[in-house]
Amino acid sequence: MNNQILFRKSGFEDEFKIASKYFPCIERRTEVLPNNLVIARYSALPFYKELEEDVETLGSKLINSFHQHQYISDLGNWANDLGDLTPKTWHRLEDIPEKGPFVVKGATNSKKFEWQTKMFAVDKRAAIDVACQLMNDGVIGEQKIYVRQYIPLVKFIDGIQGMPVTEEYRIFTCDGEILSSGY
Repeated sequence: MNNQILFRKSGFEDEFKIASKYFPCIERRTEVLPNNLVIARYSALPFYKELEEDVETLGSKLINSFHQHQYISDLGNWANDLGDLTPKTWHRLEDIPEKGPFVVKGATNSKKFEWQTKMFAVDKRAAIDVACQLMNDGVIGEQKIYVRQYIPLVKFIDGIQGMPVTEEYRIFTCDGEILSSGY
């Protein structure tokens, strides 16, 4: 099976140029060739299920199925699976302990660029206030709201609205094997 990246290039031209050095990159579903593993980059949402159906009709498959995408895109699905490897996560406001600090976010999205008022909470009362604000947000309001234990990382500077810019790494695995990692 070959690989292709289905890329929504608009606004991400530099990334598209770099990715094109290493992978065949296409911009339209109709360019998907048979027997390909398709990596959807900025092109899966908002119609992921339909994209999966179209790609399968063309004789290929997405690297992540619609079902896998649904699982990973909602932290409520995987936070408990990771146990102590991820910060404690509460699904119900009444279960939050009194003492923080916390971060509050939607299942998929956050307001991290409004850190001080719409993501960070020093204690339970503040977390409930932030959650109420998020429930009235046009994007996040339709999502389940989660409260997570805030664990400070190595901080370089305070960014927009006091959001900490930290030392953070991403690790990509497949079938229990680390494929790649980076800052």
